[in-house]
Amino acid sequence: MRLRPSGKAGPIVTSLSGFEHYQNQEAEVWEHQSLVRARAVAGDAELCEQFEEVRRKILCKERDRDLLRQEILKMRNRMTDHHDADEDIKLGVGGVVDIEFMVQFIVLAFANQHPELTTYSDNIRILEIAGDCEVLGRDDADQLTWAYTALRAQMHQHMMDMDDTHLDEDIMKSYRETVNRIWEQLFDGPRIGKRGKSRN
Repeated sequence: MRLRPSGKAGPIVTSLSGFEHYQNQEAEVWEHQSLVRARAVAGDAELCEQFEEVRRKILCKERDRDLLRQEILKMRNRMTDHHDADEDIKLGVGGVVDIEFMVQFIVLAFANQHPELTTYSDNIRILEIAGDCEVLGRDDADQLTWAYTALRAQMHQHMMDMDDTHLDEDIMKSYRETVNRIWEQLFDGPRIGKRGKSRN
């Protein structure tokens, strides 16, 4: 509840028009990143359809790609530096969050020209559409899908202490190197970590 726009002082529930106004006038980039994954899961069918339409309109707004890229890089670097988790499957370089941030960038940067990118909220189908409409090379889209599937499976197995099902370290390293390579292509160069050092 603390994440609502006006914090503890704000209403817990807002109208759809209020939500749309906030998303158009006040929301930050990270909030639009979150909207990529948002979907209606319960409630009045007509309201759910109206929410999906608002979501689609917000995601399809024309954006300055360079400014968007900078904002997303800033957010990702803050997360990386805060957690200091290079080897973490989820948060580390080449991990699950990198793929999620790339998917969010693709939707926010290209949905204005390719609104079909807003059809689904899950990363795998968004990557499939990104490959279909060629905002991401088909081979890169497929490789990110395979890496995302493998890394998430590994992450879940680790959380359940299923050590005997872990993938070979060399395979995991290869997946993460692939993710990092595509990240650097999409974001125009190697990422910078703490104290300004390259993370390559």
